[in-house]
Amino acid sequence: MVVLGGGADELGLPDGERTPLAAATTTAMDQLAATGRVGLVRTIPEGMAPGSDVGLISLLGYDAAEQFTGRGPIEAVGRGVSMARDEVAFCCNLVTIADGELVDHTGGGIRTHEAIELLRAVSNARIEPDIRIEVGHGHQHLALVRGAEVLEAACTAPHDILDEPAEDYRPRGGGAKRLIEFMRRADAILNTHDVNVVRRDLGETPASGLWLWGQGVTPILQRFRQKYGLRAALICDSDYGVGLAKLLGMTAMPMTVGYDEGAAAYEAAGRLAVRAVDEHELTIVHMESPAVASHAGDPMSKRTALERIDAHVVRPLLARLETDDRWRVLVAADHAISTPRRTAVASPAPFVLAGTGVAAVVGAPSFHEAVAQLSDLRIDRGCELMEYFLRM
Repeated sequence: MVVLGGGADELGLPDGERTPLAAATTTAMDQLAATGRVGLVRTIPEGMAPGSDVGLISLLGYDAAEQFTGRGPIEAVGRGVSMARDEVAFCCNLVTIADGELVDHTGGGIRTHEAIELLRAVSNARIEPDIRIEVGHGHQHLALVRGAEVLEAACTAPHDILDEPAEDYRPRGGGAKRLIEFMRRADAILNTHDVNVVRRDLGETPASGLWLWGQGVTPILQRFRQKYGLRAALICDSDYGVGLAKLLGMTAMPMTVGYDEGAAAYEAAGRLAVRAVDEHELTIVHMESPAVASHAGDPMSKRTALERIDAHVVRPLLARLETDDRWRVLVAADHAISTPRRTAVASPAPFVLAGTGVAAVVGAPSFHEAVAQLSDLRIDRGCELMEYFLRM
């Protein structure tokens, strides 16, 4: 069983301050640390932008540097969106740009029915005939762009440039001119749309911009069962996770757990995971709620999300597995993140593994970043952790 949480915090906080993971009450994870091994894993290959997308494919045992082709096409698979051979899939976020700065990567928490109206207006304007928008949910959508030259454009995820000048991070390089023109003309439509007029009148943040990033074409990946000989399920709270599961031939089990949701959503995720354990040889749970809280700059909500993952997902899974003669558990962060700066970083992330065949060298008192920093167990290539966990 594997539980992957989005975004452990980097160290370097002011003296006396603790990371949300260190401050959280996580008795199940602490139990694993006391009886197993704590370590650090570098989930982001050198030169790649840090994020849950790269971190997840790495922790599933695949070399992101060679096999990750972008978040967009994998989300398209997750949503069942068909792509033509000459189309490139981009993530297409509704964002808020104010006084030239990108201040909110969720467009003020735009609602799906509002997003539909906004994106319909952009599509009806026929700004660029070779760019079509596929509506998703909330602020997260897709844009399919004809022309392989846009693969060369350098694009930046909006959640990593909060409070930065938007113009400094517009697409650059090959194919960028088309993309920039499309984004700017879309911004003009969105900024004056009735939906945003009403949002401003109500004191809500407008979804005043369109942001393209994460482009790529659909990757060809070796099936997980062929690679590891196990029937696996991936329980996840993102279209990206669903798409990755489909590409790997795993059972995709989607769930919905927002970082600001109550305990009931986490309890439902835990029940789904326990059911999956009874039906599969390996169950993997990926929850992005801690990382979403980090990007919102909300350490208290991140702490709460981690406590709920521990109490309602890790604890019941551990109770179920301990009834078996042989079992093993891995809990890991898929990448590091700075909650104060609201951005992902490429630092190594902590993990803990325990169970049959895992002997504690010196039992750790708890599981968090500072404890992992003291360990001599270091995995420099994130794609090797799955093999280590399964075969050690």
